[in-house]
Amino acid sequence: MNRYLISTALGGIRDEYITAAACSPADIQSVRRIPTKKMLMIVAAAVLLLAFSVTAYASGWLTSIFSRVGEQFGIPTPSRYDEAGELSNKTPERISLRDLPGIVFTLSESYYDGEDLLLAYSLETTTYSVQFGFGPGHEGFDSLRWLGEFDPAVLRDAVSANDYERITDFYLTVETGGFIVRTSFLGDHIRLPDGTDLGPILNNYTIDGTRILECQNALPESARGKDELTLVFTVREALVYFYKDGSTLYQYSDPLREENVTVVIPSTGGNGAAK
Repeated sequence: MNRYLISTALGGIRDEYITAAACSPADIQSVRRIPTKKMLMIVAAAVLLLAFSVTAYASGWLTSIFSRVGEQFGIPTPSRYDEAGELSNKTPERISLRDLPGIVFTLSESYYDGEDLLLAYSLETTTYSVQFGFGPGHEGFDSLRWLGEFDPAVLRDAVSANDYERITDFYLTVETGGFIVRTSFLGDHIRLPDGTDLGPILNNYTIDGTRILECQNALPESARGKDELTLVFTVREALVYFYKDGSTLYQYSDPLREENVTVVIPSTGGNGAAK
């Protein structure tokens, strides 16, 4: 939380007292001795800081990832993202996947008013070393398909920083050759528990590793006007083969495992939501 905002809200209490209020008893012992009256201010600051944080969550004051879309991507305000950010559910839900160890799905924020749906999520995954040297004679080579344009940046979050540099260098300098990436990702369709598909899901914006999802088409009738919406996501793991021949790039994906993740989205109480 922004320190200046906290200090202002607490009536201009000096920064050192706010810092001390956030410290553990062991930390405070390591700080210079503070007079009794000032210690009382520290205790008061700690109580007010806690109250301020709780109130911020309850009132939706915390920064919304949706509200940051306009500023970061130059969308005129107010936009649907700003409106969603004011009412959205900002309590994150983290789910560790049982069948895909090391992967954590986090629904960071959600907005559902009975008609419109916006979701923000992140995916923590295990990073595997990229296998270079893929080429003719290797498994998967005969299944390669023309990829077209390729931006190495799409793999930035899927590989280590060192491997990302190697991939970028490979793409710019190697004439013929390939590599294999083991990656995890969210399937591009979201469903209701009865199997109803919400249709193609767009991921137009990513902010600080958090991706924003929105339905390309209107929600199906069975997903409208609910007090809450139960959604089923699918997290997939796959081996992705890349091969470059001159200026042409080929790709093939070999699915490994997948697991469904179920999350309940509360209604924001918009006009379309059931009362």
